[in-house]
Amino acid sequence: MKPYIKILAIAIVTTIAGYILATPREIQDKPEPEPPLPKVLEPIQVEPIPPVPPVPKPAPLPKKKEPVPDGAICVEDCPLIEVEGEVRAYFKDEPVLIAIAECESEFRHWERPGVVLKNNQGSSATGVMQILASVHEKDANVLGYDLEDLHGNMAYARHLYDTQGTTPWNASINCWSELARL
Repeated sequence: MKPYIKILAIAIVTTIAGYILATPREIQDKPEPEPPLPKVLEPIQVEPIPPVPPVPKPAPLPKKKEPVPDGAICVEDCPLIEVEGEVRAYFKDEPVLIAIAECESEFRHWERPGVVLKNNQGSSATGVMQILASVHEKDANVLGYDLEDLHGNMAYARHLYDTQGTTPWNASINCWSELARL
């Protein structure tokens, strides 16, 4: 081997060995780089969401009782007594509606078993609350109330009272206004 190649080979080996041996020290001597700082976000203005108003619930219906069947004799358990009790219980928080029922129908919902009370002067007033079917029947049906059913009649009367006050019964105001004060 020629002498200059030997020298070149020794120089290369020495350089490589020095590099390998020096690298860990150099790495140890270098300080660790600082981690990047997180970005600071500016606060965001958020407008509160307005609350959703609650949906009004229709008045709860009292427990349903059937009228006296055809051919039954009313001795102790008359529909009149049942109707009055149900009207008083259903409208206990609105005494004026109890007074209206007393004046309009004398707490009767049926003319006789199975036949709903209708106004005897030719209007379409129906049931215990004497609601004018010609005016209110479509709206009552949309809301799910049957004016010929005792409970549907009372529930729709409550709806009328909640939306119109006593106006639908103004024709009998002279009677029920006195009773409502008692």
